[in-house]
Amino acid sequence: MDSREALLGALATGLDGVELDVQFTADSVLVAFHDLELDERTACTGPVHSRSWVQLKNCPNEERADHPYPIVRVDSLLLDAAQRFPNAEFTLDVKLNTQGEWWPYLNAFSDAIRALAMRPELVGRVVIECQTEDLLGLMHDKTAEVPLHLYGTGPGAAIERASALGCAGITINNDLVSQADVARAREQGLQVTLFGISGQWELREALDKEPDRIQLDHDR
Repeated sequence: MDSREALLGALATGLDGVELDVQFTADSVLVAFHDLELDERTACTGPVHSRSWVQLKNCPNEERADHPYPIVRVDSLLLDAAQRFPNAEFTLDVKLNTQGEWWPYLNAFSDAIRALAMRPELVGRVVIECQTEDLLGLMHDKTAEVPLHLYGTGPGAAIERASALGCAGITINNDLVSQADVARAREQGLQVTLFGISGQWELREALDKEPDRIQLDHDR
């Protein structure tokens, strides 16, 4: 999960894009890592935000003992992927986790995302999704050019809040949304991304709802 091999390998199969989890290090580097605590997948401990990039790159993902994948920087990964796959889109699922001051952390995190998304190679190719409204509101004020998606747990509330925040869309579990919900979001000018899809039956069900994007747990 979130390894260079997995993400570039998915794009090599011909998929339109990839979604990766993004966190922020103690020295303001964007890294791809899902869990909030490092000991969930590595031999290191503590949250990602408590470590510098130099420390994190020596905490390889130990999910597979025969091949411990290193944690990767998001900037180098995306710039490499953008060059290899010139039509690919990159969705960054922003994971917030800090024990420090909230707003300085959000400002620094959002500035780093904006700087990356506005790189010439990536303009128009990055989508941001997050469930924290503070971050989305800040990103909207700073970077109107980058599409923002509210990660919702219920279609009605997600549509309402995304519209109020000026988001471009919502991201929601396929099991929680109907075709009518997708149509309602579209009427509000919102795009819809569905996730939680792994099998062929789930994929067909999701396609029938006519979303804008589908995030597959496995390439199909």
